[in-house]
Amino acid sequence: MPIRINLLAEAQAAEELRRKDPTKRAIIGGIGLVALVVIYIVWLQIEIGNQKSKLAQAQAEYKRIEPQYLQVLTNRALIAAAEKNLSALTNMAASRFLWAPVLSALSQAMTNVSTNVSVVRIQTEQNYIQASPAVPPQFDPQTKKMTKPGIPAKITENIRLIITAKDYGKDTDENYNKMIQAMAEMPYFRQNLSTNGIHLREMMPPAPDPADPSRSFVQFTLECQFQSRTR
Repeated sequence: MPIRINLLAEAQAAEELRRKDPTKRAIIGGIGLVALVVIYIVWLQIEIGNQKSKLAQAQAEYKRIEPQYLQVLTNRALIAAAEKNLSALTNMAASRFLWAPVLSALSQAMTNVSTNVSVVRIQTEQNYIQASPAVPPQFDPQTKKMTKPGIPAKITENIRLIITAKDYGKDTDENYNKMIQAMAEMPYFRQNLSTNGIHLREMMPPAPDPADPSRSFVQFTLECQFQSRTR
C-alpha cells in the first residue's frame, strides 16, 4: 500500500488557523457593525431632514391661520360676554320690581284708614348703585385661551315709595299713624319693606282747603323703604 505524504499540510493548517482567527472575525464584525451604524445615521439624517421640512410647513401653515384662530378666540370671548349680559338683562327683566302689587296693597290698606285721609300724590324712586364692577375674562398670553371667565357687574336696587296725603280729621286723631299702622299690617308691605320701612317724612301745619275754606287739613308725607336687592 503506497504511503502518501502531504507536503502542504503545514501550510494548509496555517491557512485554516488564519481563517479561524477570532481577531480577524472580530475586525470583520466590527466593520459590518460600523457600516450598519453609518447606514442608520445616514437614514436618520434623511428622516430628520424630512421631519424638519414637515415642521417648517406646519409652522408656516400655523402662522397663516394664527390670525384667524386669534380672531375666533376673541369672538368667543365677545359672544360669552354678550351672553352673560343678555342673561343678566333677562334675569333683571324677570325679577324687575312691579308696582301693581304695591298699589293694590296700598288701596287695601286705605280701606282701614279714616275717610278723612285723602291721598293726593304718589311718588316712586328707583336707584341703582354698582355693588361690584365687572371683571373681564383672563387669557393665557401664549395660547390665547381663556383661563378664567369674566364676572358680570352687580348692582344694588333701592326702591322708595313716597305718599303725600291730606288729613281733614281732628289733630287728636293722628290719622297718619293709623295709616302707617294699616300699611304695616298688610302682608305685602310686611314681607317687602325693610325694618321700620314706613315713617313720617314731613308734616305741614294746618291749612284751609282752597276748595272749601270752611275746612282745614294737615298735609303729611310718608316714606316707604323697600328691601334692597343686589343682583
